Amino acid sequence: MVIIGATAYALLVEQFGGVRSFLSSRDVFTTFGLGYLLFLITLPYNAFIISYIGVRQFKRGHVMLLVGAMLTLGVALSTGARSLLIFPILSLAVARRYLHDERVASGPRPANGKLVAAIGVVVLLAFPGILAFRLGRGGNLTEIVDSIVAIYRDPGLLYFYTIGSHYQGIVPFVYTVLDTPVAMDYQLGRTYLESLVQWIPRQIYPEKPPSFAMEFTDAYIGGFYSSNLTIISPTLLGEGYINFHVVGMFAVAIMSGVFWRGLYQYLVVRNGRSLSGIATYSLLFPYTLVYWETFSGGFYPFIGTLVIAVMVCSFLATRR
Repeated sequence: MVIIGATAYALLVEQFGGVRSFLSSRDVFTTFGLGYLLFLITLPYNAFIISYIGVRQFKRGHVMLLVGAMLTLGVALSTGARSLLIFPILSLAVARRYLHDERVASGPRPANGKLVAAIGVVVLLAFPGILAFRLGRGGNLTEIVDSIVAIYRDPGLLYFYTIGSHYQGIVPFVYTVLDTPVAMDYQLGRTYLESLVQWIPRQIYPEKPPSFAMEFTDAYIGGFYSSNLTIISPTLLGEGYINFHVVGMFAVAIMSGVFWRGLYQYLVVRNGRSLSGIATYSLLFPYTLVYWETFSGGFYPFIGTLVIAVMVCSFLATRR
């Protein structure tokens, strides 16, 4: 997993013409044809969490734990991906919460509250700098530093880049309710059918239709994605509304609740906190942060993580 992730990262850098061009590009997350590379560079994070469980339970895997941590941190900082910074922290907290030694299984569980709160404050304070770095790509070092300092000096910008930006999903949802069916007719399930082919790489399927998020951005927000600048998701609830009006929105909400509860029930409760269940659940839980902000066609990283986690856990269980 570490080798594949490192190779994908090298290929991603090569796609942008080298390290200097990669670090100065603003289009890392919006360029066509890079979806799988962006997914594969998260594999060291998966290896990091699984190695942590190995170190915690079997006192083995310290080197891989360090390598996975360094690669995960390097990818997060060089790409400006906040999720690659916060996801490993959440996964560690979840794994620590449910791991238990049989010798002390009857004792109290480790308390994560203070640890998570402390790390959360640090991460939130670091987010503006990471975002400023991403937005400042393409400029020289002085311009990037100036943009970072400007954010920390302005309380309004500091609030937006730490907490306020997470409420931006409300805006496309409001547009959906206000402008459907004027901006776009009710789709009656079309977006869900098209999402079934979104996982196919564009190199294999050049005629693959653009994701529904691109169509939504063009119809409801404006043609930003055509300039390769940004893509705005309709949100899961918004996509449900565009397809089947209020009925679709409520159906998505109900099925989502059943889905997440089912994952927890099967992986943690039903399996008696098995290491495989804990490892898989700890890798999936952080997606709750971005779950409602995405759309059906954006699920393949989540599904890919699930498949890889199950495969690795099955392999390790067989070796034992």
